[in-house]
Amino acid sequence: SNGNAATTINQSRISAATTINQSRISAATTINQSRISAATTINQSRISAATTINQSRINTATTVDTPVEIGMP
Repeated sequence: SNGNAATTINQSRISAATTINQSRISAATTINQSRISAATTINQSRISAATTINQSRINTATTVDTPVEIGMP
């Protein structure tokens, strides 16, 4: 939260519910999800720069909630 520099979140072989909340991120953020075997929720709010989400080999329900605000590209 409130990160003002490049942030990388890597999730690998996570076997239980994982929640990632991103709020007011002002720089590039990369989220890589690999081999996640349980429910994963990603909430992105007020992101003002490029954000990349890579989801690979996800075995169960995954929710990606990215609200688009007015003025965002």
